Amino acid sequence: MGANQKNFFIETYGCQMNEYDSRLAQSLLEKENAVKTKTVEEADIILLNTCAVRENAVNKIFNRIQSLAYLKKNGAKIGVLGCVAQSVKDEIFQKNIPIDFIIGPDSLRNLPEILNNPQKSKHLELSKEELYEDIIEEMKPPEDAYYNKLSAFVAIQRGCNNFCTFCIVPYTRGRERSRNPASIIHEIDKLYNAGIKSVTLLGQNVNSYKYDDFDFCGLVAEILNKTKINRIYFTSPHPKDFPEKLIDLMANEPRFISQIHLPLQSGSNKILKQMKRNYTADVFLKLTEDIRNKVNDIYLSTDIIVGYPGEEHEDFLDTLEIMEKADFDSAFMFAYSERKYTFASKKHKDNVSPEEKQNRLTILIDRQQNRSLVKNKYHIGRTLSVLAESVSRKNEKELIGRDLSGRKTVFSVDNISENESLEDKYGNIYKIKITGATSSTLLGILEK
Repeated sequence: MGANQKNFFIETYGCQMNEYDSRLAQSLLEKENAVKTKTVEEADIILLNTCAVRENAVNKIFNRIQSLAYLKKNGAKIGVLGCVAQSVKDEIFQKNIPIDFIIGPDSLRNLPEILNNPQKSKHLELSKEELYEDIIEEMKPPEDAYYNKLSAFVAIQRGCNNFCTFCIVPYTRGRERSRNPASIIHEIDKLYNAGIKSVTLLGQNVNSYKYDDFDFCGLVAEILNKTKINRIYFTSPHPKDFPEKLIDLMANEPRFISQIHLPLQSGSNKILKQMKRNYTADVFLKLTEDIRNKVNDIYLSTDIIVGYPGEEHEDFLDTLEIMEKADFDSAFMFAYSERKYTFASKKHKDNVSPEEKQNRLTILIDRQQNRSLVKNKYHIGRTLSVLAESVSRKNEKELIGRDLSGRKTVFSVDNISENESLEDKYGNIYKIKITGATSSTLLGILEK
């Protein structure tokens, strides 16, 4: 290794888009002949790619940086990437936090310059055009694609135009812009040739994708027609503009996996209006009914925020009612956390007490976990087609895979020869008889 060789280490927090951006950052640095290290202690440049969706996430990042101060004293340079960098701006340098530079999501191209001259600096320009397509062209397939070696994220757009009152994304990732379908096809082909079996199409609002004559449904059809990728997932759509033809496409195309993450956020029309979500609870329920009526064995998940400013007990009861009627398979549930720069932080007083937020969240989680358990138990006795994706972290003799609706399934494989390992089974499709269930996972055995 040369005397001028630079080593870097990336820690990623938050959403799938951050995972994707970390791959972009890695590609940019490796183009400069920098080497990614396995441990943070080996690195000359330490990058934390961050999430600012909730206050706890931001505090977690600040605490993590403080824990790395000893490495900075030894000469390492520490940089913050992503949404925290974009949202806290100059404040982060005023908090006595040991960092050298900050880079927003649209300014990753500055990384090579910083690699060669890592002085204290900030790069926070928001772009209406940046898509990094030339960087993506050279980007290597993921080494450990999110939780296994067979799946990968593909960003089809960046930014957001919705400006929901609680959300910081338009202020940290800029306005919405969509990638060229040809570039997306090329990326998926490269991933498939590297052994990737499934891709998740990423965007803040994928169903508003628009490039020339292509809408999101047209893009999915193009991917189905022009690539051999085995399975296609997507996240996240917005309920306000979910096209019926997308439901039809999912119903008729087995490679377009029957899984939809459909963020509800609240079941109260009053709160939905204050959030500027642009749909009512009844419109949302009608959409879930249409999906269930057309798509066989659909897996529906959602996002919920409790304790939004002005949420009264009756509003919370409305949310519980809609959750019951929509009958979600799973949900990501959070207490409202005020984010600086958002409309809500300026216009809506955070007037629900922390204790009441936590109480409502506990009730919501308990009910959803019970619902999820009941829905998963329904599959006991059924035989499902499961793509093996990784070894179970809890039992190294078991595999984890997903069925055609994306349900996580844990199962054992008993026909392993002395010269094989469970990793040799990755990518195989097995007929699994479901024998048990938890609220989050199906348990099964190979069908004899």
